Parts: sequence; structure tokens; C-alpha cells
Amino acid sequence: MDLSLVNSSNKIINTHQPSSTDQITTAICSYSTIQHSSEIYNLNAKDIALCFKQWFKSHDTLLFDRIFDILKTHNDTDADARNAVDTALSNLNLRLSESFVLEVLKYGHRNGFDVLSCLKFFDWAGRQPSFQHTGSTFYAVFKILSKARLMSVMLDFLEKFMNPWWCVHRIRYYNTLVVGYAVAGKPYVALHMFGKMRFQGLDLDEFSYHVFLNALVEQGCFDAVEAIFKQIF
Repeated sequence: MDLSLVNSSNKIINTHQPSSTDQITTAICSYSTIQHSSEIYNLNAKDIALCFKQWFKSHDTLLFDRIFDILKTHNDTDADARNAVDTALSNLNLRLSESFVLEVLKYGHRNGFDVLSCLKFFDWAGRQPSFQHTGSTFYAVFKILSKARLMSVMLDFLEKFMNPWWCVHRIRYYNTLVVGYAVAGKPYVALHMFGKMRFQGLDLDEFSYHVFLNALVEQGCFDAVEAIFKQIF
């Protein structure tokens, strides 16, 4: 119904009052517009986030490639060559952390870089005053050696590591030996090291226990696993 009137100045006055139906219709239209705008905004936000993610990933890839280029280009046949590698890596101003070292090792292993390059980076990182290797980084390099079937290299490393001065104030000594020998397929040596540390009142951390017990199960040492469970639980 048209409720428009004409006043004395012949101007049309709209006296129509919106009904509840009109108000609901207007609200629905407004909500639809807002929702549509929100969907567009969310889509753009996702695209932007994806772009940033890809940018950071490409940046990391370039950095990792640069690291392995340095490690491959310089051999370590003499002290000068090793110093050149150290200097080149230091000039990259890397912010070393457990997660970063793990990412570099994973990248090198997955992209077919030689195992020696991974070991050289691991060694370099461990000699930096701002970084200390953790159980996770040791386990990562042990797994790389194990998958490459370089058990002799791993065992040689562990024999050198048995000199306590090598890792003073850097990582729990026995944790590394127990995990290393377990991953290297030497369960009885690992058990011997575990017994020595328990005799001295020391114990594995949770991560090392997980690796150690899994390795014993994989190698069929079920009696040893049962005995350890009785000790710790």
C-alpha cells in the first residue's frame, strides 16, 4: 500500500514504515554481502599465507643448497681445506638450533647429498660455541649412517666418542653411546653402556629410552626389554 502524501509545496512525502518482513529481507541481504566479502577476504588471506610459506621454503632451500655446495666444494684432506669450510660456513651467519640442524641433515639426506657432507656439517655445528648437539641431532646422524649401511663409520665414531673429553659439557655422555650402539645394531654393547650408567646412578632421558627400547625390540632382545621395564617401572 502506497502511503506517500503530497504536502502543501507539492512535494511527495514518503510515510511508508518498513514492515518486519522488509527488515528481515534487508538484514538477510546485508548478511549475504558481509559473508561474501568475508569469503573473499579469507581466500585472499590464505593465498597470501601460502605465498609467504612458499617464499620461506624457497629461501630455506637456497640456503641449504649453499651449505652443501660449500661442503662439497672444499675437501677436508688438509687443515687449510677444513679451515676454508669453517670460514665459508661461518660467513653465512647461520642461527644454529636443534631444529635448524635437523632440517639441514634431513634436507641433505633426502636430496641425495653424500653422507660425508652431512657428517661434515654435523661436525662443524658441534664445534660452534653457540650450539650444543642434542640427543635428537645425534640420533639423526646415526640414522643417516645406518640407512647408508656405514656401520663401520658409526662404530669408529662411537669409539672416538668414548673419550669423555670429546663431549665435556656438550651432551650426556652415556645417552649418546647407548643410542648410538643400539642404532648401529650392537645391542649388547648398548646394554653394557646402559648398565655402566645405571651403576653410576645415571639414567637415560625419555627420548633415549624410546630409541633404545625400540632398537632392542627390532633386534629381538625381548628378555632385555622386559628386564629394563622391571627396573624403571
